[in-house]
Amino acid sequence: MTRFFSRCLPSLIAAGFPLVVSFPAPAAQDPAPTPSAWESPVSVPIRDAVSLEAGYGYHTEMERISFSRSWGTRWFSDQTWALSGYWDASVGRWTPHAASGGNHEVNDYGITPVFRYAPTTPSGDCIPFLEAGVGVHYLSQHDLYAGHDMTTYFQFGDHIGAGLTLGPQHDWDVMMRLQHLSNAGIQNPNPGINFLQLRVSHWF
Repeated sequence: MTRFFSRCLPSLIAAGFPLVVSFPAPAAQDPAPTPSAWESPVSVPIRDAVSLEAGYGYHTEMERISFSRSWGTRWFSDQTWALSGYWDASVGRWTPHAASGGNHEVNDYGITPVFRYAPTTPSGDCIPFLEAGVGVHYLSQHDLYAGHDMTTYFQFGDHIGAGLTLGPQHDWDVMMRLQHLSNAGIQNPNPGINFLQLRVSHWF
């Protein structure tokens, strides 16, 4: 066996040398990734807005006035659509009209951070957008009408919406929103309430 290896080893080395030489070298390490647009937000002008809302849900009409201030920040600005947002403080009134009676007029006070997804470089006088937010609300009455008690004065409010920004200055918004309010199980029962809303805003 020793004699066999002593005769064959030079041939094995000679055969394997081209494989070693031709074996690909390790690939160069990729450079460190550049920060994403989310990590490097872009500053944009801060704007304020006044909004009026009207909606209906579960035998209850609602009207609300809101005051908003944009965050002055935009993410994903290197993409076709970018993400921005604003704070929304609101005061509203609910008017139940249930046939079961026991109706109570309700005042609604809320504050909500809202994210908006819209074209990065808008053009024209009609710009689409999507938005979503989750905030907190305080109700002056939690018993809306007989058979629909919200149980707590404190409520969470989340919404999704879609709309259009209008005008040469892009200073008007018209949108439809679906909003849900409930106490997130803090106390039971927790029936919640849904509103379909029309909202009109003026930015300045």
